[in-house]
Amino acid sequence: IYPNPFSTETTIDFGRNVQDIHIRIVDVYGKLVETHFVHNTDKYIIKKGTKASGIYFIEIDKDQTGLFKKLMVR
Repeated sequence: IYPNPFSTETTIDFGRNVQDIHIRIVDVYGKLVETHFVHNTDKYIIKKGTKASGIYFIEIDKDQTGLFKKLMVR
């Protein structure tokens, strides 16, 4: 995930072409902020949009396997 922290957008680089990925962004309180469904791509861009500056967590799920990372918005 780069850049992290970011001010306008960040890129999730999967390193290979992936199918059917669910991405969830939650705030520090565990509240769901955004969900994304990614299909047949090797990268995905997350835009700042209306997210306030601060710390979020990104959860990436594929076939019962998950990745949990801190995401910082400037």
